[in-house]
Amino acid sequence: MPTAKVLHSFGRADWVDRVVLARLVASISRFLSPGQVVAAAQSQSGAGVEILDVRPVGGAYVLDGLWPRLGIPAVLARLLEGRRLDSRSERVLFAMV
Repeated sequence: MPTAKVLHSFGRADWVDRVVLARLVASISRFLSPGQVVAAAQSQSGAGVEILDVRPVGGAYVLDGLWPRLGIPAVLARLLEGRRLDSRSERVLFAMV
C-alpha cells in the first residue's frame, strides 16, 4: 500500500515566505526545459479545463444527492441500531455536516 512521505513542510499558508518559494521554483526549473515548466504550470492551474456552463444548484441539494451515494445513511442506520435514536437522527446528522 502506498504511503505519503513528507519531504519538507512549508508551514502555514499565511507564514510562507514567497521569496524563498520563488528561489526554490527557480532552482527546480533549472532541470526542466521551458516547455516542461509551462506544461507543469498548466497542469497544476487547470488551464486545460474549459468551463462551458455554470448553473446555480443549492449546496445542500447536491450534498443530499451525494450523501446516499457514499453509503452514509446505511452506515448511520447500522450504528444507530438498538439505540433510542430514530430515522430522523440521520437527517439531523446530515444537517450538522
